[in-house]
Amino acid sequence: MENKSKGRVARAYRISDETVETLKAIADKENCTETAVIENAIRYYRDYLYVQNDGAFITESVKRTVLASVNLMESRLNNRTNKVLSELAIQQAILCQVIAHELEVNPRALDNYRRAAVEYLKMNDRVFRLEDIVEE
Repeated sequence: MENKSKGRVARAYRISDETVETLKAIADKENCTETAVIENAIRYYRDYLYVQNDGAFITESVKRTVLASVNLMESRLNNRTNKVLSELAIQQAILCQVIAHELEVNPRALDNYRRAAVEYLKMNDRVFRLEDIVEE
């Protein structure tokens, strides 16, 4: 049933009655032929598939460059954060040693303080407030 004329091919397709009604409604609304509606729908679907599968708004090289830049910044930020945290841990350890030495804290009591602090943090979603734990 192929009849080639003016770059067009006549074909027959089976579609549901519901689709035929939709096709007629669109053609009437757009004031065009049913063939034009079908051609536009196929072009639209072709473009949709292209964007989904092959099309890209940015090229792969740009994408790789941006991702590399983001990864580099993340790495630098992690390194800085780790340095700050390490320095804070060292300073805290020094303070704890000075306080324990000056107050002559018993190692058993220190272990009890640690357990109490861990329990407190577990019960309070890791939020530590000094005013909540100070005994009156």
